[in-house]
Amino acid sequence: MMLSDAEFFTSLAQKLITLDFLSKNDLDSCLEEFGGIQGVISEKYYILACEYISREIPKNKSSKEILAFLKENKLLLMQHEEFMYYFVEALVDRMFAMGNEVRPIIAAAPEPYQQFLKRRFLGE
Repeated sequence: MMLSDAEFFTSLAQKLITLDFLSKNDLDSCLEEFGGIQGVISEKYYILACEYISREIPKNKSSKEILAFLKENKLLLMQHEEFMYYFVEALVDRMFAMGNEVRPIIAAAPEPYQQFLKRRFLGE
């Protein structure tokens, strides 16, 4: 059974904290302007919240750690594609802005996202 958007978003946030990709404080400050997780859920700001959260991750994690996360969590990243694509895109965007080689990151992203990411970041 597929989780609702609210349940999925809450479990995603919890997983990122559990895996030490974000601290609870990082998460709270990312989502502060939305009123925290509850504000995101009540206003259905999943796309923006996913972008804010994923842009925070490369501040604390290496590209190697992010690559491993993408490879190990493909099924998670393919759920709720209507907003999880933006999670992945914002992650690649931040990595690109920080001067990282994004080709391996894009290759580790879920297959359905790759053509859009390649077009946007690699001009392919």
